[in-house]
Amino acid sequence: MFRDTQIVAFVVLLGGMTSAYAVPMSFTDRAAFDSAVSGLSVSVQDFEGVLDGTVVADGGALGDITFDYPVLAGFGVDMLVTGLFPAVSGLNTLGTSDGDAFQDGDDFDIGFSAANAVGLFVISIDPLIDGDFELSTGGATASLDTADLFSILSDGSAVYFLGIVDTASTFTQASLTTSHTPGDFFTWNADDIITARSGGVPVPVASSLSLLAIGLAGLATRRRRQP
Repeated sequence: MFRDTQIVAFVVLLGGMTSAYAVPMSFTDRAAFDSAVSGLSVSVQDFEGVLDGTVVADGGALGDITFDYPVLAGFGVDMLVTGLFPAVSGLNTLGTSDGDAFQDGDDFDIGFSAANAVGLFVISIDPLIDGDFELSTGGATASLDTADLFSILSDGSAVYFLGIVDTASTFTQASLTTSHTPGDFFTWNADDIITARSGGVPVPVASSLSLLAIGLAGLATRRRRQP
């Protein structure tokens, strides 16, 4: 009887693990994101060590992050590293050649080596509303929640975090999009783009765990039926 109980308990534990790995998770809280990527190899592109005013061309890269922004480039606007505004860390943020900042409606994609997590900060001195920013990848979307404020910088700018974690699979691209509601104008900058990967550590696969759980459940049932 005790052994049967142990098997059933193990099946329940596996069921919990399966749920945890089944879908990507979205975050607007940096501390919760950090907890979710604990044990993964984390890289941060903080735009430090790059000269103020350095242009990042459409399709160009900084470190291991590539940036694609065909719509902005079509208007003759370049991305650039800027030290004009306060940063989340260090001195620099990511902005544009149009006043050193992005505007609402300015979207871009980032590419990177296969990762299990991606996150970044958005900074704005203008009032924002929920959903003004969305980070999307792997079928998941992290949407701005203004109640989840990360910090206020020295000039009064508000800092928010968006992140996505999927420990069961990897992705190599993410999109940052902004709302473009008439009358809802805001400028913003991005900072500290984070990627995290397992670093070769095997990650449990949901389907395999499910099959194992079913097999163990059957074993537990058979053992209970024995006289």
